[in-house]
Amino acid sequence: MADVIESSFARWLLDEEEARMQYYQKCQKYYDGLHLIMAPDKYLDMVRHLYGIRINYCDPIIEAPVARLSIEGLSCDDPKTLDSLTKIWKYNRMDAKAIKIHRNAIKKGDAFAQVWPHFPTGSTVPDRYEIKFLTPDIVLPIYESDDSESLTMVRKQWVSFNADGLPMAHKWLFYADRIERYYYLLNRNITSMTIQDYSRLTWLPDETDGFPAVLENPYGFIPIIHFRNKEDDSPFGTSELHNAFSIQDGINKLVVDLMRTADFQAFKQRYVIGVDEEELPINPDTGQRELRSNPGDVWRFPAAGDMDVQVGELESADPSGILASIDKLVDHLSAVTRTPKSTLQDSEGTAASGFAMAKVEAPLLDKVSEKQISFGNSYEDLNKLLIIMQQYHGDLPKGEPPETSLNWKESTSESAQEKLYDAQRKQILKQNSVISAKQWAIEEGYTDDEIAAMQKDIQSESEAETAGIVGPGFSNPTPGSGTM
Repeated sequence: MADVIESSFARWLLDEEEARMQYYQKCQKYYDGLHLIMAPDKYLDMVRHLYGIRINYCDPIIEAPVARLSIEGLSCDDPKTLDSLTKIWKYNRMDAKAIKIHRNAIKKGDAFAQVWPHFPTGSTVPDRYEIKFLTPDIVLPIYESDDSESLTMVRKQWVSFNADGLPMAHKWLFYADRIERYYYLLNRNITSMTIQDYSRLTWLPDETDGFPAVLENPYGFIPIIHFRNKEDDSPFGTSELHNAFSIQDGINKLVVDLMRTADFQAFKQRYVIGVDEEELPINPDTGQRELRSNPGDVWRFPAAGDMDVQVGELESADPSGILASIDKLVDHLSAVTRTPKSTLQDSEGTAASGFAMAKVEAPLLDKVSEKQISFGNSYEDLNKLLIIMQQYHGDLPKGEPPETSLNWKESTSESAQEKLYDAQRKQILKQNSVISAKQWAIEEGYTDDEIAAMQKDIQSESEAETAGIVGPGFSNPTPGSGTM
């Protein structure tokens, strides 16, 4: 009985993971504009090959928050740690890699980063620390059953090619104390694998790169960082496209209708009554003679009795109703995805002012703020792991890892004129002594250390200027010095 339960549970896990992979693939296809086309079967080939048109609103839904998630730098109270982390980030080109992480997490719901030292051949001392982006299609995180924040294991599966050009399947299991590595040499014709395919392989210990099949992980943390979009009670994130799929399908269906209507506007359906039935075209699928509804075709009706031949044409549908329906669906898409309609479709062809955009973009900016918190926590975990690794190898002093944070670029749409107006307003307040020079500096974004340095420079410049006027005998005594 236990074997049956265990087998059923394993099958359920495989089915769940396969469904997750299919979800990722669907998100990617919709982002790329490869949407489902809802049209009658007899029109599908025509839609795909003749029109070849899809109005892709999924791309801007993803790119709108991605464009506003820009990291300007790191913060840490310990200067040495900050300098070390900054160099690692720069070496790994995290300015570009972070964009890839954000785009994949927002697009598919999940993204991952792998952190590990790089050891030169034959050395146990790392020469650098590497941060690698991992697509969620090859990663499976396993969390505690009662805690979606506590990782117990991460599995990574992918296909590569060896020196002989043969495809190799890899499976690595990451634990807090070790990394188990396995491989399987595939058939030459296999270049991609499903979850079911991976589950049927007989895995072998992987020592093909000269390292042991089981690597020690002395850091006490699983070196895989999970970036989840839309944090919830699920161990996985949710794509920003989740609520957009059906609406995007509806828009594409209306676009197909619009194209057909436009064709019939230009080439109205004509008919002739009073011809021989043998002249009707034969449908190649049914073998029957029947009328076809295509732009430029002529319907031929057999004569009834002694009826004279008649010629005419049918009025085509008015496209304004279809256009209004498309616009309405875009409104719904904007609402459910919290993406400004101006980002999806600027139907007025005008640009709004910064003040107006602030109101329109409020839902999007709220969404961006949420991601800054969620992704920021993951980056803090990534930095903590880098610090622990450097402490272990003697690159940083041992001790409790100092806290780190990210400096996110401002995500508002304030115009240059509005920024100038705000700066002028603050300057007037300072000149009129409504706010102090220190408060002005705080509102301008200066740190306490920067403000203290500026105040010291101002004091030094003031003393030098006074000494130049009073003469060389002037000095600014310090308290208790006895100098008059």
